[in-house]
Amino acid sequence: MGKRWARGQFCDLIPARFKDTIFGVCLKDSCYQHDMHYIDKDISRKEADLEWFNEAMWEFTKCDKRKLGYFICIPAYLILRLFGWIRW
Repeated sequence: MGKRWARGQFCDLIPARFKDTIFGVCLKDSCYQHDMHYIDKDISRKEADLEWFNEAMWEFTKCDKRKLGYFICIPAYLILRLFGWIRW
């Protein structure tokens, strides 16, 4: 997965200096689970991407930032759907 993954940073779309946190919302666990699904191929890529979206939205909801979550997670989900095949 690369150097960032070896350092415990799993969200490729978030700049490394933010350490898997965007606008105060930590997405480390949801990104890790997503990466593990990509590695293990235990579910389909579409299911893995949708699971990431749901988990990431839950993290934004817990931080009372649901609207911001839509603004961040929908484009990220679309990027995963369009370009995730590269890592799959």
